[in-house]
Amino acid sequence: MLAAPPARASTPPIAPQPERSTQADELPAMVKLVMRPTKGGMFLYLPSIDTDPNSGVTAGIMPVWVVMAASDTVRRIYVTNLTYNPHFGVTAGCEVFSFLSSRSNLHTDLSFSQYWNREVSAAYSTVIPFKREVDFHGHVEYSRDGSKRFFGFGPNSAKSGESNYTLDTINYRVSGSVPLREGSPFNAGVMHAFMANKVGGSFPGIPDTIALYPTVVQDVAQRHHNVSFRGFLNYDTRDSPVTTSRGTYAETFIGMGDKSLFSQYDYYRYGMELKHFRPTIGEDEREPRFISASRVRFENLVGTVPFWLMPNLGGKYSHRGYGEGRYIDQGMFMIEGEQRCRLHAMRISGVMTSFWLDPFLGVGTVFPELDLMQAKYFHPVVGAALRVVGRPQIVGSADFGYGQEGLKVFLDIDYSF
Repeated sequence: MLAAPPARASTPPIAPQPERSTQADELPAMVKLVMRPTKGGMFLYLPSIDTDPNSGVTAGIMPVWVVMAASDTVRRIYVTNLTYNPHFGVTAGCEVFSFLSSRSNLHTDLSFSQYWNREVSAAYSTVIPFKREVDFHGHVEYSRDGSKRFFGFGPNSAKSGESNYTLDTINYRVSGSVPLREGSPFNAGVMHAFMANKVGGSFPGIPDTIALYPTVVQDVAQRHHNVSFRGFLNYDTRDSPVTTSRGTYAETFIGMGDKSLFSQYDYYRYGMELKHFRPTIGEDEREPRFISASRVRFENLVGTVPFWLMPNLGGKYSHRGYGEGRYIDQGMFMIEGEQRCRLHAMRISGVMTSFWLDPFLGVGTVFPELDLMQAKYFHPVVGAALRVVGRPQIVGSADFGYGQEGLKVFLDIDYSF
């Protein structure tokens, strides 16, 4: 998977507005059903309904408390949830998004399910003021995910080959980057990551990967560790890495794992990513009425690693018409376009909040070798996303993607693409 280093932690300043919050009787009836303005922000009473292709249907409640700063920006978001899934039982969780300053933020996540699933993680981003400002990002995580899927290798792996496994992961990742010169949109950086994975059995109803594909999962009693290093160069002119409305992001990277450097595998991987956002300005120049967004991703791996470390296609972040990890091979390529259309905008508790309908389409594939990439194995996707955007820090989205295997739905927060 193309694991891009984090974008710059800073966000453009938003001028304070004279009115602190919207009164409840000024809100549309639909908004009043799920939101209550508070003195210091807002409280949302949200249902939680997720139909992730791998996990199945999950339903419950998701109260969200947004705490505002004096400058009419979000200071902290508490996202709690209590849900039920037929495979994992009852799950309780809490995420906290802390915007410590305009250049620093902290995201913590704690989640426990009745069966299989666990997650404890923390991610911190900041800008360190040296001679040249250093973008720093650190992430540490323990997780156990019982919804993983494996269908075999290649762009034509059959749906009938579906199997399920549990991936138990301990990992950390740190990266730092600096501008090539002061004020430059070009940044160069390095990343170091460690991952220790253990593969376990599946939940009932879907064939077990260990049993169905015994040659691709070996030494199941051991943790498989990978130590990797990466160098990257990126170009970033976006107005915000999360609530993006204009600008370009481009990155190229090369990384490696080496047994002499404590990795269990010898390999190298390289790739690139390009994102572009072009606005059509309406009456309100602070936020466009329409945004044309596009992205291209490519990655290639040379060497031998377990299938869960290989480039893959599918899921919310890399082809929304297919489940996560649907296609796996030595390389992947995808291209996608999206037309973002603002339906309505209003100020809620000091936050400029807008509602969007964003149709999209794209194609993608995986390949064993670069010269074996074939157009007949390009898998299409078409669909639309519903987004709620609170500038400059919040995005909530529901993505409905239709591919060759039917409709897929993904929910997420704080992801632009």
